[in-house]
Amino acid sequence: MFDSLRKNRYADKFEKFDLYFDQLSKWLEAHPLSDLDFSQDTHWIYAIFHAFQNLAEVCADIAAMILKDEDHIPKDNYSNYLSLYDYKIISKNSQQTLQKINGLRNRV
Repeated sequence: MFDSLRKNRYADKFEKFDLYFDQLSKWLEAHPLSDLDFSQDTHWIYAIFHAFQNLAEVCADIAAMILKDEDHIPKDNYSNYLSLYDYKIISKNSQQTLQKINGLRNRV
């Protein structure tokens, strides 16, 4: 069972996830990437990319926390998502999606 400090850490991560997801969703709705002029809308591009990177990082943090709490050794993000699938904590689709998000974050 988790102590209150660990529960608070998860709650903090999920709060950040919600914040970054909401920001990203609102900004992409208001400023679709296909409509942005990369020479004039640099601030929106940076804001959207930064929110995406933060969202991806929170997902990676949560994955590592889950593995640690399940007495598994966290490794790199890509391996952690595979481990979560191997330990039947997430679905294959979720594992693949998280790995794609991680790969995109690395390219951004």
